Amino acid sequence: LHHNTLTIGGKDFDCTGIATLEKVYDSPDNMGGLFDLTSMYGDRVRAVMRQVSVIDGSYLKIVDVVSASDNTDAEVYFNFTTREKVQLLEDCLVLTSSKGVKMRLDVSGDDVVFTQGIVRPEGVPDCLEKFYAPDGFNYVGYRYVVPKGSEKKIVTTLKRM
Repeated sequence: LHHNTLTIGGKDFDCTGIATLEKVYDSPDNMGGLFDLTSMYGDRVRAVMRQVSVIDGSYLKIVDVVSASDNTDAEVYFNFTTREKVQLLEDCLVLTSSKGVKMRLDVSGDDVVFTQGIVRPEGVPDCLEKFYAPDGFNYVGYRYVVPKGSEKKIVTTLKRM
């Protein structure tokens, strides 16, 4: 994966916002950190937390917890780019490198729908424009909705097959 981001309510994050490192995980079975991304999404959500870890030195795990505002549902799109060949299966994505290495991307959480192709947010800021240029990249991701006043936890893993 070359780049990934959460688009919430049809808009990208505020690239002048600040992600706060809340916790560091520093053990052989979990190396990573927990980040508070809330300030990067303004009033579109109540809170956004993301944990990114390498588990057992062998795979990537991303845990997103999105809390919708009390006024509106939060439509979330996890968008990422890759130069690898992408195969969209019923329950996962398979990425195959030019050297034949295969990786499996799985997502657990309610009502997750995989998508393929670019999903361009409204009003992409200049600092993010380069990530939406399709030169040699495949765009994939998934969508889900967090009902207003509630919270949803989505776990994404990327493992070698």
